[in-house]
Amino acid sequence: MLYNEYLDTKNGSFNTTNLRILHPIGNKSWNLRFDLPLISTNNPNSTNQTGLGDVGAGITYIPYFKKNEGFAVRTRVTAPSAVAPSFGSGKWVAIPAFFMRGILNTDNFYGFLM
Repeated sequence: MLYNEYLDTKNGSFNTTNLRILHPIGNKSWNLRFDLPLISTNNPNSTNQTGLGDVGAGITYIPYFKKNEGFAVRTRVTAPSAVAPSFGSGKWVAIPAFFMRGILNTDNFYGFLM
């Protein structure tokens, strides 16, 4: 999947084009995700930069998913691979997450996501 984000600020603009690969594993309860960002910046001084941002990879496990409920567990790691300090965090980052979804009333579609 390829997608693009554009942000215009007082200090200039940022354009991020992300190549995302999402690959299901086994019975599709597991999937691997890899993100490769290409970032372009422009500032009021007419300085333009383009380069690679922080590369990220993650794994998700979705053990239970039904029509009205489900949950998932994800871990994502971002590597300090940016070619310029403004293109990334400069740090290794690990992001654990837990998702739970439920619909309380299907007639009026009340639900929650944690």
